[in-house]
Amino acid sequence: MLRAIGTPGTGYPADAPWADARDAPISNAIENLVVFAPLVLVCAIIGVSTRATVLSSQIYVAARLAHYVIYAMGIPVVRTVAFLVGACATIAIAVALLSSAT
Repeated sequence: MLRAIGTPGTGYPADAPWADARDAPISNAIENLVVFAPLVLVCAIIGVSTRATVLSSQIYVAARLAHYVIYAMGIPVVRTVAFLVGACATIAIAVALLSSAT
């Protein structure tokens, strides 16, 4: 019991490969959320809400969910496509925000 609740030491077994495949996309999603969330919050604060920003936000969420599942399944090329779709959605929101500033 104490081994299970204690601090893992050198004799503690390593995580299974499926656990790493589960944790890596979560870290990636958090790293991308650092860019996406402030853009969406600024859009909400200054009142920039267009069909493009709403659709881009929806696409971003769908792409990130797809990225998680595809990453966990270990499909490399499709994973990159899902990541790029989410990145393009973030860029579209940034462009809409910057174009409203002018």
